[in-house]
Amino acid sequence: MRPAPIPDDEILPGSKRVVIGPPVGHDLTGDIRSVEVCVRRIQSFGGEQIVNGVAVISARCVLDLGDLEKLQAGGSVWVHFYGGQLLPFDVQVLSPGAPELETP
Repeated sequence: MRPAPIPDDEILPGSKRVVIGPPVGHDLTGDIRSVEVCVRRIQSFGGEQIVNGVAVISARCVLDLGDLEKLQAGGSVWVHFYGGQLLPFDVQVLSPGAPELETP
């Protein structure tokens, strides 16, 4: 599974598309590559109001050859976070085309 470009019809509602690159000084062709994401702000999370909102960054991922078979055989999805900080997150599977975004 890998991050993939976001088609125009899959831009998440209320968000804008941006490209995030690796940290300054890192090889642009190394392990940490640039990725296209949707960025939006939400005003509540888990039913709690958030003063000034909070940024939500969403990356579109696609399966690589063999990934579906691994999942069907009981495999799991691992999400890796770079930069030493783990913030609240969720993982969703959306239909192709216009996304049906769920907000926690």
